[in-house]
Amino acid sequence: MIRGILLTIVIFLILRLPGIYRDIMLIGFAVLCIILAMFKFKSVWITFLLLLPSISLGTSIFGQPKVTILRVLLLGFTILFIITKKSSWFIKSLSKSNGFCCFGLFVFANLLSAIHAWNIEAFYRAATYLEPLLFYVLSYYLVVKSSDNLPKILRAIILGGIIVGTIGVFEVAIQQSIFSFLNVCNDNNVMAYYDEDRFGLGGRISSLIANPVYASIYLIVVLIVSLHYVNVYKRSKLIQLILILAGIFLVLATGTRAAIFSLLAASICFVIFSVGRVNGYRAFSLAMVFAALTVSIIMPNVMLYLDFSFLLDVREVASRNVMGRLILTQEFIEIFRENFIFGYGPGLIQKEGLSGYLPAVPGIETLGGLENQYATILADGGIIAGFTYLLFMVSVIWQSLKMRNHQNPKIRWAGLTLLSLFTAYFTFAVSATTLTLIPNLILMGTYGALFAQYDREMFAKSSFLETSINPNRGTHIFPDQKG
Repeated sequence: MIRGILLTIVIFLILRLPGIYRDIMLIGFAVLCIILAMFKFKSVWITFLLLLPSISLGTSIFGQPKVTILRVLLLGFTILFIITKKSSWFIKSLSKSNGFCCFGLFVFANLLSAIHAWNIEAFYRAATYLEPLLFYVLSYYLVVKSSDNLPKILRAIILGGIIVGTIGVFEVAIQQSIFSFLNVCNDNNVMAYYDEDRFGLGGRISSLIANPVYASIYLIVVLIVSLHYVNVYKRSKLIQLILILAGIFLVLATGTRAAIFSLLAASICFVIFSVGRVNGYRAFSLAMVFAALTVSIIMPNVMLYLDFSFLLDVREVASRNVMGRLILTQEFIEIFRENFIFGYGPGLIQKEGLSGYLPAVPGIETLGGLENQYATILADGGIIAGFTYLLFMVSVIWQSLKMRNHQNPKIRWAGLTLLSLFTAYFTFAVSATTLTLIPNLILMGTYGALFAQYDREMFAKSSFLETSINPNRGTHIFPDQKG
């Protein structure tokens, strides 16, 4: 925790530097991390997960918007991993992983769309979809290699969330963005969020995630991961209570309607799939989540804003925002119909919409806004990309259900956690596109780590069976297992 706080402060100090000095220091920081990863890959990757929100604040380097410190680090880690960490046992286990295969097909489908569009921007956007896949692969590798790495990965994600949450509380207290203290801003309108009080808690906070909408789903992901960690490794009711109440408060402070419905969907999922396997700790978690949600829903400002949101009256700001999303979704569906097979090309609608090449939605928004993730996937990549992402969604749910019914209680918890996580995320994706943003990167990293725990169990059983049939044959499936 102390190391994470100190490194976050170091990154903040670098971001405070002017122009060229900041970029040079960020590059130096990235090079140092990659060099250290050559000797201590596990430690550097886990620290990277902890620092991900603050690292992402360095939006561009040397005035190149597509070159960020996050991408430099991720590229360096990937090259290093391919050179030094590849092995037959890992490739064998990864090739049977639904998360890798299905999301990999989605990336490939977008690459086909980019080839069809034959546009450099489309190729770039398709390449960015490799980022969440890499988070899955690298976290999966560490846990498949050693089960001791799973709690370390989860702890790093939680500590990163605690830092983000603490800064969020600070923003609530001073009613000002953290970006006012830094020499960086990921959103030109980020300061304006603090003039909008939706739920009676003051301006909408965003902490290190830059946008309140994305901050809300990030906080939900971290909250669910935290509850998993506490129930599996700590079993403390008091810590659960603190996490739930703090998490709900911060989600409400973002002023995001989709987050309320996403958290409610995750809670309902927890109820349904805990039936028959509920112990005292799970019942306590469940009761606290519902109590917090009930309190948030009955808050007068929350219900009032939700009522205004569904009036479908352009004179109301809350309703106009919802109508804008609906109209944008309709426009994206129309583009999909006109480009059914391969789509318009990954990222091209947003680029041409922002540049004014494509017409704006009458009186509401430009097509540069990416709201409904599913409509965006269909419009960008066509039916092939849409089908592959649907395949990914189905595979996640199917695999999580298998894990939930496992005999090992830790794997059962992992399955229940993944069901809740992806239920929240897939619900949230109706109103925002986050494929290459921090929430999805953290989500895919968590998915890789938890699913690797299940794969270890499956490989261990097959190894035992093979050894029983042929006792003279060793089965070195994992580095820390002996045949």
